[in-house]
Amino acid sequence: GNSAPAQAMLTCLYSARGAFMEDGLLLQDERMAKIRHIPCIAVQGASDLICPPVTAYDLHRAWPEMKLRIVKGSGHSMYDAGITSELIRATDSLRDRVDAEEEAQGHMDEK
Repeated sequence: GNSAPAQAMLTCLYSARGAFMEDGLLLQDERMAKIRHIPCIAVQGASDLICPPVTAYDLHRAWPEMKLRIVKGSGHSMYDAGITSELIRATDSLRDRVDAEEEAQGHMDEK
């Protein structure tokens, strides 16, 4: 039997088949317009061999409102110290933004 873990097999299949999508489909302007308003911070390892940094730059070019943080010396794993640190900073930043928006909304509701 096959001893490869199911997740590895699925990842390989999706990679080999281009996620079952035509090239560039996700980055089309009309698709990006649907998510452009959503706050986003992407964290990308500069040495990521699985999802090379060029993919993050392509996404940022299609979605310039997205903040892009490239972590020097880091690869693909979220457990890499540099990636983990940036993910925490990004999460804190988004939380602070939501808190500020909720506070501003609360002040508007009081008026």
